[in-house]
Amino acid sequence: QRFTVHVRISFQVPIPRAAHAMWISRGLSLLALLAEQALAERFSVDGIKAPETQGMWMLYQYFVHDEKGGDRGPPIVSFDIQQRKASSEGSDRSQEYAGLEATVLSLQQSRDLIDVHGFCGGDRLQLKKTTSPPVSYRITGAHNFQSITLQEGSGVYVLLFTNCGSLVNLELVGEVTVRSTHGYIPFVERPKRALYGTLAVSYFTISVIWGAAALSWRHQLFYIQKRIIVVTISGLVECSCFFVLYDQWDKTADYHRVLFAVAAYASVYKVALCFRGLLVSAMADDPVNAGEPDVSVMIHVVLA
Repeated sequence: QRFTVHVRISFQVPIPRAAHAMWISRGLSLLALLAEQALAERFSVDGIKAPETQGMWMLYQYFVHDEKGGDRGPPIVSFDIQQRKASSEGSDRSQEYAGLEATVLSLQQSRDLIDVHGFCGGDRLQLKKTTSPPVSYRITGAHNFQSITLQEGSGVYVLLFTNCGSLVNLELVGEVTVRSTHGYIPFVERPKRALYGTLAVSYFTISVIWGAAALSWRHQLFYIQKRIIVVTISGLVECSCFFVLYDQWDKTADYHRVLFAVAAYASVYKVALCFRGLLVSAMADDPVNAGEPDVSVMIHVVLA
């Protein structure tokens, strides 16, 4: 005979305390901090190896906005790159070598004007027929800063590196920066500055109003009512940091990772507080005195 046995296991799991949520948020914030910021309009080439002989690399994309009457002038691209010997093998010819070149083209131009089967003409990049000269920069072993105006208007631009010479044991040092008419921030990121500024003002207003209304009732507030003020302050810190981050990014082209880390931490911590506040308020025996070590707040798990 065959028997079927059903096993029912029941146990209780306490909701993580705020301290646990805090450590979770720290871990998530660290992961967010380590994420690559791929939209910065300042691209560093430090330590990047030069392309092989007769080779080309497409390393980056810029989002450029050309608006007539902009307060920062027409879009420009600034080059500040040097070449140097990549390893100790062989003789050092990096000072006199003239085969490396950096070029910024619109995405459409890179598709229409580059012959992938033969793009070198002598020691320089050779494009198909074009009405305007490309924005190009000869890379040498000496310091040579250049700023060139972009003529193609708004759009997506790509950064190309070509090696039309015979030397391969080279690496690059320096950076390429693009500034649109409104500033250095990528145009696709520009609306976030106003968004976070508006949210910061909203969080500040809500914090002041809620704090003033709850002050006289502070000894009788429910658990979730106490958490609302903490959530609004966390949101204020988050949005204020993001606003300053985008504002400085637009003005100086510098992306401050410390501000991003603080904003990301405040954002994740705010979400953790929201979830815990809702769960504790819904399941606690006493919603007024529900504290962090409240053993009555449990999740009942049934495995069948």
